[in-house]
Amino acid sequence: MSAPPLPVPPEYAALVSMALLFVDGLIFGVAAKKALVSLVLFVVGIALTGYVGLGLGSLGTLFSPTAILSHVASVAMALYGHIGGGILGLPIAFIIGIAIGFWKG
Repeated sequence: MSAPPLPVPPEYAALVSMALLFVDGLIFGVAAKKALVSLVLFVVGIALTGYVGLGLGSLGTLFSPTAILSHVASVAMALYGHIGGGILGLPIAFIIGIAIGFWKG
């Protein structure tokens, strides 16, 4: 089973992936700096979920650790199929993005 073709030439796929992951880390860093507002909105969202009647019990099966690990593994294998060894630089780009987002956000 091969991966679908990328809209980017293969020689640039690693660079594009690193740039996108850096921007993702940057946005995540800015959002994490605004954590107090996010926490308040999360609590309001949980309260509204309980009011509607969904509760957290129905979310437990959706976000099980096994399902999350399985999804992460499949995404990592798909990325490795697209960009090969360049996947090792992706966490570094993400961490740099988070640091700059905290600093400048």
